[in-house]
Amino acid sequence: MKICPICKKEYSRPPAISREDGVTPICPICGVRQSLEAAGMDPKSGEFQEIVNKVEELEKSAEETCAGRSHRIKPTRLSPYERTKAQVEATGNKWAMENFYATH
Repeated sequence: MKICPICKKEYSRPPAISREDGVTPICPICGVRQSLEAAGMDPKSGEFQEIVNKVEELEKSAEETCAGRSHRIKPTRLSPYERTKAQVEATGNKWAMENFYATH
């Protein structure tokens, strides 16, 4: 658990980077607050509070969901077909994609 230097609360999710110095890791909620302020939203507006409250709810539900997990979920490996398909699609070459679909 890490402690946010701004709000002094513990957080376990990946940190945001403070917009004040561009280096300091802060909690995701303070990161959202700083980004909304940087976008020109008034911290006293109802919309600002609504967004921050929604993010806090999502953070709490994510922590509750992950709390029971003691191990990491392994990513599924792609088959050779899926890897090749992804590489061909990443090129954006229409002819290459047509050729891939025609031969597979």
